[in-house]
Amino acid sequence: MKAIVLAAMAALAVNASAAESIVISTELTRNGDIVDAYSVTTQSGVRKAYRNIEYKKYRKLINPNKARLANLELGSTAYFTPYVASDGTVRLTMDVNYVHLADMGTDKAGGLVVDYPRTDGYRLSITDVIPSGGKREYKDNDNGDEYVYTVSVDKQ
Repeated sequence: MKAIVLAAMAALAVNASAAESIVISTELTRNGDIVDAYSVTTQSGVRKAYRNIEYKKYRKLINPNKARLANLELGSTAYFTPYVASDGTVRLTMDVNYVHLADMGTDKAGGLVVDYPRTDGYRLSITDVIPSGGKREYKDNDNGDEYVYTVSVDKQ
């Protein structure tokens, strides 16, 4: 009987720790200006997605005699998977993508006017260990723009 009670208590303890919420807060700046900031809540081992996309219509050349309106996706997408370690730290796997419209060129192709969007942005795919209540910054200077992605993790 004692063994059954101890086994039940151990199972409850495992389930309680697995149900612990983890809040992941982020901020992305481009040349010092905030371009996106968000928080997601998930649990250890559970992948959480974030999506903040807007669509920009543009005239895309389909063939030499035809153009069609197309959608260009701009903004942020991210996927986070945290794992709480036995020492209380959080191993966080992140896949982050931000797309920015740098400019929209226009040109004539035969008798058609078409657009040529040029994008740049920020991409991060990493696994890092962050203590609960801790913060990390990831910097990038591609394309002459300085991007800083700040991530903090809190167990609830």
